[in-house]
Amino acid sequence: MNVKKMFAATAGMLIVASSLPVSVLGAASYSDELQGAYNYAYSKGITTMSSIDNANMYGELTRGQLAKMISNWAEKELGTKADETKVCSFADAQTAEGDLAAYVKKACQMGLMGQGITSFRPNDKVTRGEFGTTLSRAIWGTKYDGATPYYANHLQALKDKGIMTKIENPSQMEIRGYVMLMLQRTTNVEKGAKCNDPVTVLACTMGATSCPAECQKTVTTGDNNQFSGVRAGDLSIALNSTNGTTSIPNDGVIKVAELNINASQDIQLQSLNVTRLGLSQNQGLKVWIEKDGRRITSSSSFFGDSKANLVFNGGYVVKKGEKLDLVISLDKDKVQAGSELSFKLSDVTSSAMNTTVSPDTTGVYRTTNYSVTSLSFLPMTNADRNYNISKDSSFSFGEFKLQNDSPASMEKNVLIKNITFKVEGADINNLKDFKLLRNGKELKTTYLVNGRDVTLTINDQLDSGKSAVYKVVATPTNIENADGDGYTFVIRRAEDVIAEELGQNSVGYRVAIKTLNNVDLKKTTIKGGTITLTRDANFPSVVNADWGYSDVTIAKGTIKLNQSTKFEGGVELLKADGSSNLTGAVRRAALTIGGRTYQATSIEAGKIKFDSEVYLEKGTHNIELTVSIPSTQFAGVDKFELQNISNASFLRGAYLNSDETAFRSNHMVGTVRVARVNIQAQKISFKKVGPNEDVRIVKGNTDEKVIFAGEITNAGNKTLEISQIALTGADGTVTGGVKLADVSLHLADGSTSSTVAINKGGVASIDSITTTIEPGKTLKFELRAINNADIVAPNSYRFDVMAKGTLEGNTVTTTILKSAYVRVTSSATTTVVGNTSAKNSIVLPGAPREIASFNYNVKNDSTDIDSVTFSGAHFGANDFDNMSIRFGDIEASVESTTVDTTNGNIKVKFANLITLPAKNYNVKVMATFSESAVNGTKREITKVRIDNNGVDMGSGTLSYGHYIAKAYPIISVKEKNTNSGNERLDLNVLKNSDDHKVVLVDIKATDTTHTTPVATLFNKVSGSAGAFTNVELSKDNVEVARATGAKTAVKTVSFDVTDDYGNTVNYVDVDASNIADFASLSL
Repeated sequence: MNVKKMFAATAGMLIVASSLPVSVLGAASYSDELQGAYNYAYSKGITTMSSIDNANMYGELTRGQLAKMISNWAEKELGTKADETKVCSFADAQTAEGDLAAYVKKACQMGLMGQGITSFRPNDKVTRGEFGTTLSRAIWGTKYDGATPYYANHLQALKDKGIMTKIENPSQMEIRGYVMLMLQRTTNVEKGAKCNDPVTVLACTMGATSCPAECQKTVTTGDNNQFSGVRAGDLSIALNSTNGTTSIPNDGVIKVAELNINASQDIQLQSLNVTRLGLSQNQGLKVWIEKDGRRITSSSSFFGDSKANLVFNGGYVVKKGEKLDLVISLDKDKVQAGSELSFKLSDVTSSAMNTTVSPDTTGVYRTTNYSVTSLSFLPMTNADRNYNISKDSSFSFGEFKLQNDSPASMEKNVLIKNITFKVEGADINNLKDFKLLRNGKELKTTYLVNGRDVTLTINDQLDSGKSAVYKVVATPTNIENADGDGYTFVIRRAEDVIAEELGQNSVGYRVAIKTLNNVDLKKTTIKGGTITLTRDANFPSVVNADWGYSDVTIAKGTIKLNQSTKFEGGVELLKADGSSNLTGAVRRAALTIGGRTYQATSIEAGKIKFDSEVYLEKGTHNIELTVSIPSTQFAGVDKFELQNISNASFLRGAYLNSDETAFRSNHMVGTVRVARVNIQAQKISFKKVGPNEDVRIVKGNTDEKVIFAGEITNAGNKTLEISQIALTGADGTVTGGVKLADVSLHLADGSTSSTVAINKGGVASIDSITTTIEPGKTLKFELRAINNADIVAPNSYRFDVMAKGTLEGNTVTTTILKSAYVRVTSSATTTVVGNTSAKNSIVLPGAPREIASFNYNVKNDSTDIDSVTFSGAHFGANDFDNMSIRFGDIEASVESTTVDTTNGNIKVKFANLITLPAKNYNVKVMATFSESAVNGTKREITKVRIDNNGVDMGSGTLSYGHYIAKAYPIISVKEKNTNSGNERLDLNVLKNSDDHKVVLVDIKATDTTHTTPVATLFNKVSGSAGAFTNVELSKDNVEVARATGAKTAVKTVSFDVTDDYGNTVNYVDVDASNIADFASLSL
């Protein structure tokens, strides 16, 4: 159907853009006839949508929607009443959306729809034949019923009356805008018939009050108001001009007064007279009336009686509060300086019943030889322009420069009020939002369209000596021609640029425009509405599906239209080269565009066709292509592929404008990629993330153990449902059908399934939990097993794990993964991780001190221990006052500590058996040495062993050394200089306590000249000079030892400790690099 051609504009309209309601401005892409139909329907309540864009003018409508529209219209326009006694009951009436069920009944009781049927079908789309029959019945009742087919006589009657002009295709779907237009035409036709009725004609001829207002004709009255038409209302005109005498130039155009209009209603002006008064002559004078710089009357000279008759072009309707301008032109060759002029209005012809003009005379104007400044006009556009239409984008239709010719010193600034362009070429009604830009900056612009003229009012000041470049822009709303619509903006004459010199009080001295005569701004062509196809960048290039899959999405993207378009031939998608035949691979296909789904009408070996007409409104719409795969596998078919959706896919297109301009393939750019479809069994992304080693469990232990940790990822774009975890008792040494374990499923959100038992070689399914995975998300879960306590060591087993689910109703499975081996042992696995790089320490007797630490790892099951034995050297039988051992938070109760001086072992026996659950323990060993342990020998710990009743429960290597002393020196770096030639190492030396005497015997070190440690490389800094040897130390007074060589490094320290009882212990060559109380003592 030629949808928009019926709505072509039939006449030019005068549109004042700044005063239009939003609903009209928003509908600028609609023709005048369609806009008028909407305005009519809205005013009558046929549609309640407050703007034409929301009224869905090109949308199809349902029978329920038509019932509401036609019953409201018939009631308000034709006075049709519903027969409420008539039984109208339809089995499907309540399926109508919203409040339409009530209107289904009402339309039936009016005799308009649903006659003689039991099923109304309220949600079915309306055809042309159905609508025409309904409208005919509303106008003429059952007059045209009885034909075959039922709609034939109805449609013909509507065509004969000029209401419905297109009846050739009664099965086509009707659209809302056409319905509104037909209702409006019906009202107009019926009104015309009413005025042609003989009784009405007689009443109007005799002037009777019974003559309807819409039928009244010409009335001639006896006063001077010879108006053709019905007269009504009051009109008052007041001339507003300067008082007294005002000087004006004797050359140029001058606005001499304003006509202030006060009307009780809209009044149509036809003509008026202007009389020249004063000491002057008629020659060289002309007069006219303007509205916002646009001439709305004829221009007239003054004749013998000094009168000029001004006729309003086509009749001009004025409103209350409107202002018009009285303008004169003067020719200096005919109007002498010193002439006095004033002007009087009279003889107003209008539609007003009563007219007054007061005051009716202007003030006096005396002419002088004053020269008004001028503007020079220079076109700036040198070449034609071409644009592609885009949504709500404005384009340039030409540029020009205006120059104020007055020198800056004269301060003759100019106000450019408005500029009128004639728009040649395409239909001006396909443009909106006209604006002027000055030097690239948008000016506050109002515009007024009259036929092919558009007047832009800007009131822009251009100072003396200045120039500015102006650009005219507008927004295209529609394209009529396949090759694009061309517009040429023309300024025909200097009078089309209205500018006045500022500073002249209320008198406007019109500025002359030089070098302007029928200047065009070159042609601007707006080419066909570009349509852009864009693929979804996140959609894959390959899609996997299995036989029997339904509604598999194989393409996603968008289509953006800058103009509403239809494709009468629908859409055709071709098979890609190398693809399998489509008939064996596709059983159903659907194309969804903008929320509307088109089912494939045929699937052939090489193409899929969607024959339905596709209507796409201006804007951006989503595209999605889905296919369904046959349930039965087709021999030789394992994949198929379609060509991308492109401009070649859309057939027989046309833009929805009044001419239904043909769509050309080069108007559409881009593609929507169609994924290749591999037909194969579908697998879900599935991976094992733990455990990373075998699960060991002691015979008889029934603790729950994690035997499998997995992740299922939904890499598609549809929700995946997981409904089952299948287990098979596959591998291991357990034989027969022995029960292996009870297994349960645990999800990351805390959900837990019931347990299922699984035997060797058996299969079990966990299906008590169903969960969904959204696109791009991952489900994390664990399988936990309670081992069969009867399985003996050293048996083992593991499971095959597979997940099952559904994707868009289709069954999918994961690959099969292996759980961890469960290995049954006779005891727990224990290991000791020792410390082989510990620092030596100097330990005070009588104070608890950590003497060793290590890690003890218990796996698979708990373990029992009763003692710990340390191996080492130089320990005495009475060295320890106390020992304690802590396994993490568990402190052992020590029964005894025994030192074997022969082999150097220290055995710590616990008072009770200690049970350690499976865990990694940090073990700390604390000891309090006795005073008898004080000597110069280093105690060494080299190994640890943990026992239970003599059985080794774990052992490891240690490296700890301890000196037991009642006091000791503390040595640290005071200053270190590593600069070559100035190298120095100073040490601070003191003792740890005020108790007991500490003498530093020597500090043995190496330097660049001594590779073997010697005791002569440090000297005293204070006190008597000499080597730093045999120095008694203080706790508070620091002694400083200074190195005598370069690159000095301390190796050993020897010191003596004498207690308060005179007992001296010698500590010889203590390794300084491995004492925790000494800092790094090297340069």
